[in-house]
Amino acid sequence: MCLWKGYHFVSKVLRRYLTPKELILFSVSLWFNCIFVWAHSRNSWTTRSWPWHLSGYIVRMYTTKQARADYVARRLAELFPETPIPLDHKDAYTLLVAVLLSAQCTDVRVNQVTPKLWALADTPEAMAKVRVEKIQEIIRPCGLSPRKSKAIKELSQILVDKYDGQVPRTFEQLEELPGVGHKTASVVMSQAFGFPAFPVDTHIHRLAQRWKLTGGKNVEETEKDLKRKRAVKTKK
Repeated sequence: MCLWKGYHFVSKVLRRYLTPKELILFSVSLWFNCIFVWAHSRNSWTTRSWPWHLSGYIVRMYTTKQARADYVARRLAELFPETPIPLDHKDAYTLLVAVLLSAQCTDVRVNQVTPKLWALADTPEAMAKVRVEKIQEIIRPCGLSPRKSKAIKELSQILVDKYDGQVPRTFEQLEELPGVGHKTASVVMSQAFGFPAFPVDTHIHRLAQRWKLTGGKNVEETEKDLKRKRAVKTKK
């Protein structure tokens, strides 16, 4: 009786997360699993062993990375059909600077700081003429202000000298700019230019490992694994 009640409780909970087809497969396979355990481990069926068998089955429901990736992609599409850009910006340049400022800082704080920065200078030409000390004074609430202010000043000058004041449209050129890493370049390529990209930070890296979608030791390896499994389908 307890097992039957437990089955109904688990089924009720899983209805929120599984499709009807997956729920049927779960029910049928669970009972087969129970029969198998009862027949082969009757003497060891204890309160300590049966939860292990049940949890083992739930994990085996998605035995491949691709199956788990498809489930994550489906749930993300249901929960977040639209993905607005959380950083306030006017164009590719202001987005680039905003993403640079967001390193180890919240998007809310960046959006509080950038209006003052844009009032001072919102183009590479104008920013290149501003002293580093002045930029640092404005962006200090975002943290790491000495390094970020220097990077903003230098990348703005490079955009003026090398790219005629325009933000480059390739990963290689973006990642050559001071303070711009692969994640920042991915955000700009995706959000400013509509190029399929999948920025991975430490949070996504940690979750992907928890969900057994990757065995990557760093964000670069995790990004490659997730792209390969299409855990998040990018726009073409």
